[in-house]
Amino acid sequence: MNKRSYRVYKDGAFHHIYQNSVNGYLVFYSIRDILVFFTTVSVYARRHEIKVLDISIMLDHVHQLVKAHSKQSFFDFVMDYTRTFTKSRNEGPIFNTPFGFAAKTGDKKVKTAIAYLFNNQVEKKLCRSAEESLWNFLAYYHDDHPFSEKIIRKHASRPLRRALLEIDRVHGKGLPLNYPILDRITRHLKLAEIRQLTDYIITKYNCIDYDTLISFYGNFDNMLLAIHSNTGSEHDIDEIYCPGSDKVYLKLIEKAASWLGYETLKDLLSASLEARVAAQYKLVCRGWATKEQARKFLRIPVADKHF
Repeated sequence: MNKRSYRVYKDGAFHHIYQNSVNGYLVFYSIRDILVFFTTVSVYARRHEIKVLDISIMLDHVHQLVKAHSKQSFFDFVMDYTRTFTKSRNEGPIFNTPFGFAAKTGDKKVKTAIAYLFNNQVEKKLCRSAEESLWNFLAYYHDDHPFSEKIIRKHASRPLRRALLEIDRVHGKGLPLNYPILDRITRHLKLAEIRQLTDYIITKYNCIDYDTLISFYGNFDNMLLAIHSNTGSEHDIDEIYCPGSDKVYLKLIEKAASWLGYETLKDLLSASLEARVAAQYKLVCRGWATKEQARKFLRIPVADKHF
């Protein structure tokens, strides 16, 4: 970490924001989690007139590359979306404070940060290339439904049409989505329709300034080539690096509840600490996760004594 640049705000510069989770816990277990966070960030980016080049959502942390018109708007932006998202979860602090950030002055540093952010999912083996990731939003540059069939409203089912109208209503009020809204509008949707709705929500709320992003490279194809050729690096952020693939967490999200005898993942994660420590032991002994992976997944505090 470069002590001189870490957490030093510079007027007129893009800043790489890094937020890691309390105790390294997983934050994003579902599409709902990601949509609530993304729409919250997008709403406050517009309110505070923040220029966003990328939002890279990982399972246990978040990266962004942004430019604010003032130091005050920069800090207000992060404080507002973090507070709103945390309140929506109703489970205590989610991200460590203070958050990490570093100024990126000059095109070379900005492009290095761009490559680093877009390749986060690739580095953790969650996708093969940056444009295949749903959660860095690169695919939405030239397509409003990159991961689903195009919605034709007059042919859509009644539940999907109602869901679209609700999204339009909430967005029109300048508000982010929350869990009750998403639970209600997706209750009667098929999986394919949930994918369509996900693309619709991201496109509707998307705050990423693709024109400015691509201007650093001349065109989209040049940018992709640069991102594929260089994963980037980040020495100015106090990031906790965990080597290896994050694919294990996707498997745990999908299977752990049934493996361990719980009806739902929510039931497992809301079990007592003693029950979660027992679940951690089972996951490790059966070779489904390492001790640390199971701890992070089950949200077991580092300070607590467990096996």
